[in-house]
Amino acid sequence: MLVNTIGAYRGMRPLIGDQKMYLEVNADGDWTAIVMPLPANDAYAQGMDGTGDFVSDLFMPAQSGPVPFTYKYDGKRNFIVEIHCAGGDDVVANEIGATECQAVVRVTDGPCLWEVRASGAWSVKPK
Repeated sequence: MLVNTIGAYRGMRPLIGDQKMYLEVNADGDWTAIVMPLPANDAYAQGMDGTGDFVSDLFMPAQSGPVPFTYKYDGKRNFIVEIHCAGGDDVVANEIGATECQAVVRVTDGPCLWEVRASGAWSVKPK
């Protein structure tokens, strides 16, 4: 399930795979979905910040292995950050409510992308 919300939603969610996919939408109002390939932008290896759900561009990691990161979040709901790399995935954060913390991220061979699920402002940066 890409999105499950009540009320207005605006955000980004990843579709990862190489097979035909279909979208099933159950809504009582107007909606629009845009599906597009991710461009490359190695700046995301140095972290990011934003508000709400987000998917980064593809990037090659600056280093692989265990990498310390810091993260902040000012929302009231779930805050989930994952890194998806060609060599494997890692969950960076899985919190409820505002937080400021550190995590050691398992960065594998790229390309990679960040996936953030959040309801407020956030940042994820290498330490």
